[in-house]
Amino acid sequence: MIEVELIYLCPEHKFQCKLLVKPESSILQVLEQADISSLFIRQKLSELTVGIFGKERKLTDTVVEHDRIEIYRPLAQTPNEARFERIKLERGED
Repeated sequence: MIEVELIYLCPEHKFQCKLLVKPESSILQVLEQADISSLFIRQKLSELTVGIFGKERKLTDTVVEHDRIEIYRPLAQTPNEARFERIKLERGED
């Protein structure tokens, strides 16, 4: 067995755990083992965007010892949209 870490952060929750998984497990298999569907994540596992150490990966990618699997949440707005909103607020526009 190998040890991996699973992390999901959002404004309301922080989920972090270490799991022992079989060598050659895929990211999807790790997520299924962690049973994250019973938590606060409302997306189907197959629709999640994930990464390892900040680099986006596919659910079919294999994990190795000490990988940190990160579950990315959908953005409420793109960085450009957020920037334009801040500009509008600074200018007093509606």
